[in-house]
Amino acid sequence: MKLTDVTFKRRFCVNYYRNLTLPMGEMSFHKNWIAATDRTDAYPIIEKSEGTSELLYSDTYTVRGRVRRLIGAYFPWFTYDLCYSHIEGTLGFTVTSPIGEAQISVSSSGSVDIICPDAHYSERVDLPKSATLSVSFRGDGVSIYTVCDGVHKLILDKADGFFTRLREEKILTDTKVALLADAENVCISDVRWYLNAGISQADLRPIKYENGEPLIENGRLFISATARCVEYKYQVILSWCPSTCDFKLEGALFFDAGDGILSGDVASSIIRDRINNEWKIVMCSFSHGHVIAMGRSIGDPRFGISIIDVDLMKPSRGERDRYNFVGFEGDEDPEIILYGGKWYFAICRCESDGYHYYHFISDDFENFKFLARTEGFEKTGGSYILTDEGVYFACGSDFGKRSVYDLYSIDNLSSPIKNLEFDFADGGFRGWGSIVKIPMGSRYRFIHITFDRHLGSHFNWSYGNIHVFESESFK
Repeated sequence: MKLTDVTFKRRFCVNYYRNLTLPMGEMSFHKNWIAATDRTDAYPIIEKSEGTSELLYSDTYTVRGRVRRLIGAYFPWFTYDLCYSHIEGTLGFTVTSPIGEAQISVSSSGSVDIICPDAHYSERVDLPKSATLSVSFRGDGVSIYTVCDGVHKLILDKADGFFTRLREEKILTDTKVALLADAENVCISDVRWYLNAGISQADLRPIKYENGEPLIENGRLFISATARCVEYKYQVILSWCPSTCDFKLEGALFFDAGDGILSGDVASSIIRDRINNEWKIVMCSFSHGHVIAMGRSIGDPRFGISIIDVDLMKPSRGERDRYNFVGFEGDEDPEIILYGGKWYFAICRCESDGYHYYHFISDDFENFKFLARTEGFEKTGGSYILTDEGVYFACGSDFGKRSVYDLYSIDNLSSPIKNLEFDFADGGFRGWGSIVKIPMGSRYRFIHITFDRHLGSHFNWSYGNIHVFESESFK
């Protein structure tokens, strides 16, 4: 079956609201570490007031008084959960760093507080008698939720320069998180921390080999995706078992553009280059002027937390020719492929009349020359697609309509062959053209993975229901 003949049929739509997680640590309440000696102190005491009593019994940690115990390292995008069954007083976490200390807490009086070195943010709420306090850091701030009977309720979200400073690696390495209890009586049943895939997911792009073949291991397709927070984002890696709704969070990427500051930049095209035995990564650095950045990874970037050193694509002084392979403010959504012995590099470039895809070509992945520019407006989320009859390029098109995707031949990247066909529209405008050919048993299918875009919402940058479409199977 040719891609030009396919009608994509809606398979499912799903949203993962803070429930795709990668465990990073937890407190164990199964052993009585309170009575332990210094040699076996699992959670060292940072602070303890005179007369404070602690009891660990039946997997419940009870505190009367004030105590802070170290639980582990801080990371600017981790979530820290504290499950309590009784609260009379204050519960929460402290973040201690070389530049100061922050406290994030709730109290039985109904006060929710974020106390930074130079600011104090507070909110009044009706606090459940038993629930989970969930604190999600988002690079430049913190979001506080309560989780009760599976319902996540956002109760306070603030950005603060203190948390932005903690992204500096020289500060981050010496920053710790402690559990805080300051109460007449509190009962804690669980403390754990993890990375999650945000409140929505966007910019989904399958990880591929250099020739565009999707990287599938143990029956799972690996996908880069943007984890959206209330106001921020970062790059996560998902795996997915095609033909199912089984997504897993496998890892996350954070980037250093040479300034020693971790950034949560996104829209990565990740290539396993078997010829040069390396991982190539190109992405959009919103944190450094909305330009494309490029990096290489010596380790497998799909698993765990990876820091990727990147070089920003910045133009030479005075060089503003839009047809040159240079960085412009507004460049985003890159995609790369090796085809016919040449590297193709697609860049979505924001111009005064809308978004256009620029295609460049190179023999050595260094000296790229202009190849083609798409006609029309609002092109985004482009993807090179390997098929038996050659390579295509698909991208979202038309800011005001749903499920409008242009399909191009790599032999003519200026004019589309056709608009892709769907039995039902996806959920958003100017969609994402991630399409791959997947082997399934003795047959194949084309899979299209896209996501929502919502307009006019306070959470405009937190869109992202995942939509999956499939073609009919073919031999």
